[in-house]
Amino acid sequence: QVLKIGDSEKPIDKDSFSWWRERPNSAHLYLKDWYRTQLHWTATEETGSAFSKLSIVDQNKLVIKKTANYFVYAAVVFDFRTVIKVPQVYYNITSFLPVLPHLQPFVLMGKYGGSPFSEKRHTGYLCGISKFYKGHQISVSVNDHSFIDNTPYANFFGIFRL
Repeated sequence: QVLKIGDSEKPIDKDSFSWWRERPNSAHLYLKDWYRTQLHWTATEETGSAFSKLSIVDQNKLVIKKTANYFVYAAVVFDFRTVIKVPQVYYNITSFLPVLPHLQPFVLMGKYGGSPFSEKRHTGYLCGISKFYKGHQISVSVNDHSFIDNTPYANFFGIFRL
């Protein structure tokens, strides 16, 4: 099987990603689609680099199995070439612990950007280390999905236990 990226073709060697996929308490997902501000992620794609050792709820939340420190990351690519003035966009990684329902989801990390001087294509990358408890739900959201570039493999969301 061959993966075509741009003008080049690369043979797919799914076994070369086995070390990546076999890590417990981890996931690496690619953007599938979205609904309003919710991004829907998938652990299935051709290269074998996407996987999840964690449960995925509502296609957009990863559920932590074990209390520990984790490295969490997400990249979202925005394409503003269809507009004259680049609008402000907000994107963030949020956390919610359902066993404490009185606590609202909170932003772990967030970023915003957009101005008349901004580039027409922008990759937003968020990452950090946080302690999560068993049952924590981690998700990525954006305030305006209409500018997301849905090129395969461009947008991703992942986590692994340290």
